[in-house]
Amino acid sequence: MGFSPKTYQSQLTGCVKPRIQMGRQSPNLPPHTQTIELVSPMPNEPIITVEQLRQLLDYECKTGVFSWSEPTREWFASYAHWRAYKAKQSCIKPFSYEHSAGYLCGEIGGVSLLAHRVAWAYCQGSWPDEQIDHVNHDKKDNRLANLRLAPQAENVKNSGKRSDNSSGVTGVYWSRSRKKWVAQIGLPGPKTKPLGRYDIFEDAVAARKAAEIEYGFHENHGKNADELKGGKR
Repeated sequence: MGFSPKTYQSQLTGCVKPRIQMGRQSPNLPPHTQTIELVSPMPNEPIITVEQLRQLLDYECKTGVFSWSEPTREWFASYAHWRAYKAKQSCIKPFSYEHSAGYLCGEIGGVSLLAHRVAWAYCQGSWPDEQIDHVNHDKKDNRLANLRLAPQAENVKNSGKRSDNSSGVTGVYWSRSRKKWVAQIGLPGPKTKPLGRYDIFEDAVAARKAAEIEYGFHENHGKNADELKGGKR
């Protein structure tokens, strides 16, 4: 499936960087913010094809690191654009900006892209038609082994621990009014299913973990990236 700017318009808000069109001059902007235009794709093709990605980038699937390859002249609208693009390579590493949501992002041909989606397309040969889940919840870890294709309903089943969690376990909290530990689980819909009230914390945790297994939650759900790094997942 091709890349659609509309699909990522809201996600990419934090990735937009100031830039100028080729031919204009501005002493206030560094060279790497210039817009480099690629040759327009054929009708019904993605704005940036996987072939173009592989021409312009190198990606190491074991480390998740991108680097610029040596582009050929044929991919650019003019000789000036080709030279400007090569100059850009020496100024900035690919996908070195941090998105407002914590992902790595960058720009190719004037199009803002998320690094994990580029990594998937680069290796799989087509743009993903679903969300890409970071298995270990580290949004900057773009190793292929840490990425999986997941629909929205599946992706939410591998969410990290919320910052406002006070019990240490997702879906378990202390009810002051009832003086009980309450267990619950969020399911697609969206809806929340109660799992009972308990005098003992461990019983509430056991009920929550059993529900996660029953409803097919990922084993990493409810853990943060630091916890998972300790377990080497």
